[in-house]
Amino acid sequence: MNLVEEFKKWPFNSLELYNLVFRILLWFAVLIFLFGAVWTFRTYLFVNNAISAQAEIVANSSRDLSEVPIFTFEDQQGKTHKITSSTGYNPPLGRPGDLIDILYDPDDPEIAEENNFRALWAPGYYSLLSGFTNFLTFGAVYLYTKRKLKKRVESVPGELASSGEKQN
Repeated sequence: MNLVEEFKKWPFNSLELYNLVFRILLWFAVLIFLFGAVWTFRTYLFVNNAISAQAEIVANSSRDLSEVPIFTFEDQQGKTHKITSSTGYNPPLGRPGDLIDILYDPDDPEIAEENNFRALWAPGYYSLLSGFTNFLTFGAVYLYTKRKLKKRVESVPGELASSGEKQN
């Protein structure tokens, strides 16, 4: 069976279907953008409240094609914490014994991140960027198909009026 013939049986014509699909994709782009904005704001709050410290990498564990550092550090009270990073690196961030800069939450030192762009800002930044560019792309196509549909609807009464004049 021909796929085009199946789509013609749908209650939507192809332009209406494209308009619906791009409207849905437009809303997904908005959600991705909002996710990035929330993530970036949470990172901003974390960075403003965090305390900087030096941590020593004790091991690197493999995850997929990246190395995840496991590091230890002392908080302000002198208590030692062992943290597995939430960020993977390829090439590795360092070898066991290397010192790295970290930021940790003074209220909960178990929440610690490496003090670099990739660990702190990259997820929010790339979500904002992809959400914004997809919003522009899908929004433009949605508006284009909406305009085409509007022109098609406006041209239908004109065609009926002209065909009615010919019959008289």
